Amino acid sequence: MNLPMILGGLSLLAFVKGVQAASKPPIRTIYLLGDSNTAAPDYTNGNEKTSWLAKAVQARTGAKVYAGARGGWGVKQVREKYVPEIQKIKPDVVVAWLGVNDLSSNRSLDHIVNEMKLLKEQVSPSRLVILEIHDWGGYPRGRDKIELTDQANYRLRTEVGVPTIRTDSLGINGKIKPEYDGDGIHFERPSKSVAYDVIGELIMDGLMSI
Repeated sequence: MNLPMILGGLSLLAFVKGVQAASKPPIRTIYLLGDSNTAAPDYTNGNEKTSWLAKAVQARTGAKVYAGARGGWGVKQVREKYVPEIQKIKPDVVVAWLGVNDLSSNRSLDHIVNEMKLLKEQVSPSRLVILEIHDWGGYPRGRDKIELTDQANYRLRTEVGVPTIRTDSLGINGKIKPEYDGDGIHFERPSKSVAYDVIGELIMDGLMSI
């Protein structure tokens, strides 16, 4: 193959990639929907003004970030509380990081998956993206749910019909990595910035691929 043909092929590839990128809807606004890890440090009423995660995501994406989160709540509780606000704001993307409290409360995998499907319908036309359930086997209630967590993530990945962002890199052997771990389920060691910077990067990379 001669040089002009190679250069022509590269130019065509660059053109195709440019067209594909231009065809993707822009992400100008993001709504983070979650439980205590999204709400932190204000576990009872997390919002974009206080949320460590919201600040990390905004710093990395440049998008306007909103947050609605409550510690201890599962998918249904969070959905019922914050969907009305999402419907008013109409963000480009909703990132849901939920499910660990449902597993902790022994709710079924069917419950989690069905609630996520309902969430997908209710936030439309905003696009739903799921940040998968992180490893939490170091937490007392999570010690016997390592395999169940993997099953939940597989079903979220294959049944809800939305993009998912994997959280494997945050854990090891079913537990949060020691450098991030606060109590087995929260990301607060040795400082909030370490884990939330990493999670912010995960979300940014995930959104760039959708």
